[in-house]
Amino acid sequence: MAVFFNESSVDAQFLDEGVTVKPLITPERVGSDNVLTDQFYLEPGAEIILGIGEDDIAWTHILEGSAIVISEDINSPITVDNFLFLPPGKAARIQSVKGAVVFRALIPDAARFEPNWDEMIRNIRCVDWTNEPVLNSEFDARKRIYMITPQLSGTKAVKGEMIIYPPGTEASNHHHEGAEHFMVV
Repeated sequence: MAVFFNESSVDAQFLDEGVTVKPLITPERVGSDNVLTDQFYLEPGAEIILGIGEDDIAWTHILEGSAIVISEDINSPITVDNFLFLPPGKAARIQSVKGAVVFRALIPDAARFEPNWDEMIRNIRCVDWTNEPVLNSEFDARKRIYMITPQLSGTKAVKGEMIIYPPGTEASNHHHEGAEHFMVV
C-alpha cells in the first residue's frame, strides 16, 4: 500500500551545530525497514559525518547548495550534479560551503538482499550524473538516469534512478513486484 507524505510535514530534529535532519521514510511511517531516508540541512560551514554500518549501504544526493565530501576514498566538491555511493563500513564527512540540503537513502542490513555480498564494491564513489547516459522511456515522456546499478555499486541489493518528467507529463501506471519502491518529488 502506498504511503504519501510531504517533507514539509516532517519536523526537523537538531543533530549537531548547524545541522538538522528530517527522518522521512522510517519504519514507523511506512511499516518497513528495507529502506530508510533522511534529509539533512546544513548551514554554511556546517558538516556531518555519514557513517555506514558493516552490513549497510547508502547513497546521497545534494538537493540544494554544494559541499565537499571527505573520506579515505575521496576528497572532492559535490553539487546537485553528483550522487555519492557509500558502501558497507565507510564514513564520509560532508562539509557545506554556503549551506546544503542533503538527501540520504540507507539500506540497513543490505546483505539480506545480496547473495554476492562479499564481492561488492567497497570504495565510496562519486558519480556526476550529467555524464551518465540518459535513457528515454518507451512508455511515456520521462527520461531516466541511473544512480545506483550493479555496475556502479557492485550490488543488486538496490537500484536507483533519477527520472525527469517534462512539464505537463505524468507517469504511466505501473507497479513493482518483490521490491520496495519509493519516489522523491
